[in-house]
Amino acid sequence: MVVDFDQQPIMSFKDKLLGGGVAFSGENLEGSFEKNKSDFELMEIDVNMSMVNGIPAIAFSDRIKDILFKEMELTVILKLLGRNISYNFHDIDDYNKVLIQGPWIIFGQYLTVQPWTKSFNPAQPYPSVVMAWIRLSSLP
Repeated sequence: MVVDFDQQPIMSFKDKLLGGGVAFSGENLEGSFEKNKSDFELMEIDVNMSMVNGIPAIAFSDRIKDILFKEMELTVILKLLGRNISYNFHDIDDYNKVLIQGPWIIFGQYLTVQPWTKSFNPAQPYPSVVMAWIRLSSLP
């Protein structure tokens, strides 16, 4: 009987669900999570809590905003049937394919896709100009 003592990478359901990488069998997943969590430290100056008209408000520092924006780098906003849907890609090739290829049609409705930006406004119509090729079958 041959026994392979090399640890093979195993993707656990938890890792896949949380968007993590490959874990090695026998590795303490909680320990690796704690190690990544310790890389980030939230300081008291990063959060400003206040009350605005009796409603609690939380303002974050520019450092925290930059961290959050970095996480949203590969996010696109989809508008389908009048509803906004956001999706965060993990692969730059998939992100570019969705933005560049198209137009996308789902259930006979055009799906508009736009990259997420800091100044994203869901009330703003996007895109403002669409180039379309229309074929009229009864014309020569």
